[in-house]
Amino acid sequence: MERSLDLTNILLIIGLIFSFFSAVSFAIPILKRRKEIEKETEACWDYNSALRQELLRDRKFAFVGLFLLSIGFLFDALALAIPSV
Repeated sequence: MERSLDLTNILLIIGLIFSFFSAVSFAIPILKRRKEIEKETEACWDYNSALRQELLRDRKFAFVGLFLLSIGFLFDALALAIPSV
C-alpha cells in the first residue's frame, strides 16, 4: 500500500513538530540543575536578583511555548478542515 504526502498529512506533521517544540519550551524551566535552584533560593538583602532573572527567563520560555503550541494547533485545525483526497 503506497502512502503519499498530501496537504493534510503535511499540515498534520507541521502541527506535530510545533507541538513538540512547544512542549520542550514549556519543560525547560522544569529541567533546572541543582546549582541553579540553590542560586535562586539563597537569601539576599532587599530582593533576590538571581531569582528575578530566572523568573524572567522562565516567563520568556513560557511565551515561546505558548506561541509554538498555538501554531501547532492551527496547523492541526487546518489539516482537519481540508478535505482529504
